[in-house]
Amino acid sequence: MIKEHDGDLPPLYQTHGIHDNLVLAPWGGATHKKLRQLGVNGQYLVYPDICHELSKSVVEGLRHWILSKLPVEET
Repeated sequence: MIKEHDGDLPPLYQTHGIHDNLVLAPWGGATHKKLRQLGVNGQYLVYPDICHELSKSVVEGLRHWILSKLPVEET
């Protein structure tokens, strides 16, 4: 049995290739849904032209997401 977390959880960036035949896309969606029910907030993106791989577009998306989470430096 999984309990809900009672503290602040870090956000999650989750991606999935729609053509992934190793970890099926519906499993990724179900995992994201369950994590949200347990209090994990974040972003879930499905890439239409990707299998079970890490592509340049996925890495660029992750980079942008990380930079959006960093605190803004004051000058």
